[in-house]
Amino acid sequence: MGEQELASIHHMLIDSCRSKGIEPGPLSMDDEAVVRMARQGYEGLKDDVAGELPDFEEAMARVQGLYRSLPWQ
Repeated sequence: MGEQELASIHHMLIDSCRSKGIEPGPLSMDDEAVVRMARQGYEGLKDDVAGELPDFEEAMARVQGLYRSLPWQ
């Protein structure tokens, strides 16, 4: 993913979080409460997705990697 795409994702994420009264930071996706909520939401995807979902830990690691790669400066 290019710098422009990462910047766009970062901007949308910041706006979305702030509209909910949340101030995100570069380590927010590592918070235990966030991971717990993501796990619960992920389990619900089984009904909406055709085929097998990847293992949650694998999927979450990829999400966390993308999240950390956003331009947090």
